[in-house]
Amino acid sequence: MRVYLDNVADSGRILGDLDPAAEMEALRQIVEAGRTGVIELVTSRESWREQERTNDPVKLAKLEAARGDIATVARDHLVLGHHSQMGMLGTTVVGPLATDIVDNALYTDLIAILGLEAADERRRADPRHLTYAATNACVRFVTLDHGLLGQRTALDARCEPLCIVKPSELVAELSASPRARDSI
Repeated sequence: MRVYLDNVADSGRILGDLDPAAEMEALRQIVEAGRTGVIELVTSRESWREQERTNDPVKLAKLEAARGDIATVARDHLVLGHHSQMGMLGTTVVGPLATDIVDNALYTDLIAILGLEAADERRRADPRHLTYAATNACVRFVTLDHGLLGQRTALDARCEPLCIVKPSELVAELSASPRARDSI
């Protein structure tokens, strides 16, 4: 089972500051299930971009140091083409044209479901996270984000087979599995 940790869960995993404490404990069990191979944990560079906005240098250092602990999804950008520019003396500079939107139709639908405004750039990370999870074969999306949890019925329907879950819900699901029960 491929499980995507959104920024709330990934940062909580690193900083140990999820609230309530029961969700923090559940996240620890999820990380252990990932460590033992019961599930595959992934996140994306979108989490890194969000984490870089922290103003606390100690927290930022911890977040940056833990970046290699969990794999990032492979498909979190698309190269659309290349731009080249030639100078007067024949020097050529070539740069990629890339986008963070890997499935425009899905991303647009998620923005509509979440009721986001064009100027709401900080909240647009949520539909990018969901798009990355859905397009990278993840089946669970772990979060404590109230905006996502409040719309999960519609979001789950659009991102099927991806399901949005709280850490405690995933642990309950894993506990019901005989293979997983022994590792968590």
